[in-house]
Amino acid sequence: MQGGNGLAEYRRVYNRIPIEAQASLQSVQGTSMPGILKNVSIGGAGVVSSSPLEVDTQVEVALQLPAWFRDPVQSRARVVWCKKATENLWDMGLEWATKILILR
Repeated sequence: MQGGNGLAEYRRVYNRIPIEAQASLQSVQGTSMPGILKNVSIGGAGVVSSSPLEVDTQVEVALQLPAWFRDPVQSRARVVWCKKATENLWDMGLEWATKILILR
């Protein structure tokens, strides 16, 4: 992890939409982990997972959004910050490689 929690370097540009949904994260190195999507925006997402990822890790994200989306929404993202939330959970901020247009 980056020194500190990395939040000082992270500047939010887009409004967040609170949501709770299943997420699957897979790093380009092959590490795969489940997570919970906590919020989403055109520019990124907030997720909670039982394992941390290093800042700047590139991940493939699959989001199981509410029923009006038949298939998971998939996108590539970069971990922009990661901090311990509780003894067993980590909060992470993701920045989409390509803006998600379905949220406009």
